[in-house]
Amino acid sequence: MSGREGAAETVAANGGAAALAAALDRDGYAVLPRYVGDGAVQAMLAGVREALPRLPPSGTAHCDALAVRAAPWAAVATDPAIVAAARHVLGPAAEVADRAKYRAPLAGFGAQKLHIDWVAPAPPYVILQVIIALTDFTAANGATRVVPGTHRRKDRPPPDGMPDETRLLGPAGTVFLMNGHVWHAGARNDAAAPRHAVFVPFVVKSLFRDDAKADE
Repeated sequence: MSGREGAAETVAANGGAAALAAALDRDGYAVLPRYVGDGAVQAMLAGVREALPRLPPSGTAHCDALAVRAAPWAAVATDPAIVAAARHVLGPAAEVADRAKYRAPLAGFGAQKLHIDWVAPAPPYVILQVIIALTDFTAANGATRVVPGTHRRKDRPPPDGMPDETRLLGPAGTVFLMNGHVWHAGARNDAAAPRHAVFVPFVVKSLFRDDAKADE
């Protein structure tokens, strides 16, 4: 990978709404370390196992049918700070999507090209991804690559990496808020274990169609 390996700048959970909004405006993402407790992480993993009892032998495990308002991820979807951040980025029409999604790249998989999660230039922004790390996000296991500030660009991301890209790194329980218009990509998981995460999208439903996304 051509980008730097350092972690994206974090915003402490007690840093206040202003710090969270500033990070989202400046970088297109914010990192809330250990925002979800260990018990909730284990409950989410159990919920995923119920929805997807077996992982595939290779590739990336997918489950797109997690009811977003069901426990245990409903607590994140309705968290006042998370909802306020979504409305800051998307405007007052921001709503949590009907479904949360689970992704788990297995060893040797998960590499993606840089992309955005919508087909049209922004603004207006139409999607904010709330990524809940259910395992540690590390450089070794292919934590998400992001290019700070690119949510304000009108052009498309290049197929290869960028010199100023960074990684969304953090321990299990970390919540990453990412403007879906920022250039980002999964990286190859070079660790032995899968990298588990749940994605809770906030969208502007009058503008967003899930089948019209630029990439997954």
